[in-house]
Amino acid sequence: MRLQDLFGQEIAKEQLRRSLLEERISHAYLFSGPPGVGKKTAALAWAQALNCLSPVGGDACDACPACRKVANRTHPDVLHIVPEGESIHLEQVREVRRRVLYQPYEGQRLVVILSDGDRLTPEAANALLKSLEEPAPWAVFVLVSDRPQDLLPTIRSRCQPVNFRPLPRQVIASFLKDRGISEEQAGFLASLAGGSLARAEKLQADETARRALLARWQQAWRGSLLERLSLARELANRETEIALGAFLVWLRDLWVWQETGSRDLLRNPDLVTYLPGRMLSHAELGALRRCLVRAWQRLAQNAQKQLLWEEVLLGWPSASNGEGRSSSGNSGRCPVSQSR
Repeated sequence: MRLQDLFGQEIAKEQLRRSLLEERISHAYLFSGPPGVGKKTAALAWAQALNCLSPVGGDACDACPACRKVANRTHPDVLHIVPEGESIHLEQVREVRRRVLYQPYEGQRLVVILSDGDRLTPEAANALLKSLEEPAPWAVFVLVSDRPQDLLPTIRSRCQPVNFRPLPRQVIASFLKDRGISEEQAGFLASLAGGSLARAEKLQADETARRALLARWQQAWRGSLLERLSLARELANRETEIALGAFLVWLRDLWVWQETGSRDLLRNPDLVTYLPGRMLSHAELGALRRCLVRAWQRLAQNAQKQLLWEEVLLGWPSASNGEGRSSSGNSGRCPVSQSR
């Protein structure tokens, strides 16, 4: 894949293309951003552009022997370093350092791609730092990271940053429609994806699980305290970002449904049966949203997942007929939004 074939990420693509056109190639890059937005694909496309035999406009031709080898991961001058188990270990970096001593075998540059670069062990990180401090003129390092803050500051400072942003909803929807998904369903999955193309593909492949998740959510919402605590345990073992995103979109539909009664305005009209049987007040709806938004913020702070879900579920008002009181007895209040 060429840089120009990446979905979205126009700023990152232009930054890389201009570097090649102006011959301002850094010895190290840090591709950072949320999961599933194209960083690893971009790293491979950048390696292709750096070694292409017939580059066009700061990009690879995607047709020459060098491009085909990079795409097939058989190019001898493009090294792919991935975690072994949970981490990238010292011996892996030592092997890279030994290889960097020698010039490229057949390419123009030796490109080292470190996937999940934030998972370097302390020893491996310090060893890598030595290569970045005294770079070989023919070597280009590309660190790919969802959590660049976990890298050593000294490593970050020696890398040219290339930032990848969440993809716009319409870009993800367009990608899904090109794969034969209906416009309505593509829009819904894109709204759940949180800017991640990989997450949208995963959701598409797991449609049954999505329906089961919302059905289980509704069951617990209408159920007892024990039912909510049980759901909290289940959700703690799921991908929390996807679940929170699904519930935020579902809550948006609940609000629109109550105000308009129109299916045409819903993001997930196929799941209208999972909306509650009674009208919720604006105060209750606002409390629900604050619970989920605050939970999302706490997730970024590495909050304990089961505790996070318990705080959300115990703060929500009942979905069944009757008084709009939360199961914790705090109508219109969210324990998550009160915690610090």
